[in-house]
Amino acid sequence: MSNIKRIFILGHPGAGKGLFAQSIAKVVGWTFINADLELEHKLGCPIETIIGLEGLNEYNKTQFKLIKKLQEKQHIVIATDGPILNNPKTFEAFSSSNDLLVYLATSTDTQLDRSKRSASHLLLGSLEALYDKLHQLRDESFKKYCHLIIDGNHSDIDYQVKQVIDKAEIDKLDDENILTEKD
Repeated sequence: MSNIKRIFILGHPGAGKGLFAQSIAKVVGWTFINADLELEHKLGCPIETIIGLEGLNEYNKTQFKLIKKLQEKQHIVIATDGPILNNPKTFEAFSSSNDLLVYLATSTDTQLDRSKRSASHLLLGSLEALYDKLHQLRDESFKKYCHLIIDGNHSDIDYQVKQVIDKAEIDKLDDENILTEKD
């Protein structure tokens, strides 16, 4: 069995991190934790605009503390907040070999399509402009620091979950919730 004890799902607002993380947790029998505040997604502007630079510094410190606290737990799958990699210190927190960082990569069009399903937007700006800006600001960091990049533009979630399980080298539960050998 693998040394992976935690799977962090990273990605942009509207990528489907929560559903994806829940699906993985269900298949492997781990606990799902939703650590995604969805502020950018709900308000339609970057976190820096919402809370300002001073607020961003505090937000980054809080995110770092949250990651460290989550790393005390085992067998968890976490949907993270979009701006989680804004803070270079957070990279240090993810240096544990027991963490698997998965980037759920999606296009702006996919994000917009998925966002139509949510009625909880209090938009202060254009979602399309927000998503485009966030791709410019964060895509490189996600690609650089994540161990696995999943193409989230496709709807075959079973295949995507299998990719994560294979990468993590963890056993999964069968239909009767009994651990079985990895496929």
